[in-house]
Amino acid sequence: VYGGTHRYFTKVAHAHNVEVAFTNSIETELRDIITDKTSLVWIESPSNPTLTVTDISLVASFIADERAARAAAGNENSIYLVVDNTF
Repeated sequence: VYGGTHRYFTKVAHAHNVEVAFTNSIETELRDIITDKTSLVWIESPSNPTLTVTDISLVASFIADERAARAAAGNENSIYLVVDNTF
């Protein structure tokens, strides 16, 4: 993750009691790291500094399915996907 983004998530967000989880394998680990309280998934593609390309379509599909499941269950905490590809 870009240095400024990493600082925001580890310093600023943390100071405001925002829980943050990092993974290097979003496509395979997303299902295991989100909770019913997760409201944002942030990905970089290509990533910095490794230039890893994330399957954005796969992650977006998962997020859409998760959003629909939450709505069907009456969970008002929606989930959003942010894709940072400003590399």
